[in-house]
Amino acid sequence: MLLFVIGPSASGKGTQANLLADKYKIPHLSVGELLRKEIEKGTELGKLIDPIIREGKFVPGHATTHVLNEAIEEAFKTNHGCIIDGFPRLYDQALQIQSLVDRHTDGFKVIHYRLSVEECIRRQKEREANGGKRTDDAMLAQRLKSYEEDIEQILEYYRDIDALIEVDASPGVEEIFEDTCRRLTDSFR
Repeated sequence: MLLFVIGPSASGKGTQANLLADKYKIPHLSVGELLRKEIEKGTELGKLIDPIIREGKFVPGHATTHVLNEAIEEAFKTNHGCIIDGFPRLYDQALQIQSLVDRHTDGFKVIHYRLSVEECIRRQKEREANGGKRTDDAMLAQRLKSYEEDIEQILEYYRDIDALIEVDASPGVEEIFEDTCRRLTDSFR
């Protein structure tokens, strides 16, 4: 099983990806984490992407695809699948990863968690108030703006190949999870 989980910042995609990973017994790969590890290791790729991430921009497709290729290959060797959180964020990433997806599975799904910009900002502020990591307001605004500019083309691509599942991310965690599981089960019938 291969699942991509996408949505704007603070939409709960990481929480849902963890719940799905537990349910389906496959690893949860966070693209953000994989990229941060490259930066921490000081690799050439890490040095290239560090300033891009610091500016709140999305990492180019070729760089992200390179990191994901290795992680997906390993996940399919050991677990027969994975859940990828936060990818694709750009249309070219969706296209570049498709050949890798096709090599490993004839069926995959992209779960998109929809949430308004206002609710994303409110949730981020709530996280910060409860001791979560402080996010620079300008960086959050830039990420949300970039996300809105790029997401429609990605969603259209996955709609056209019947791989998209759209879920309203405004209810509570359990309700979102139940809705996701129901839609996922229906989509694989």
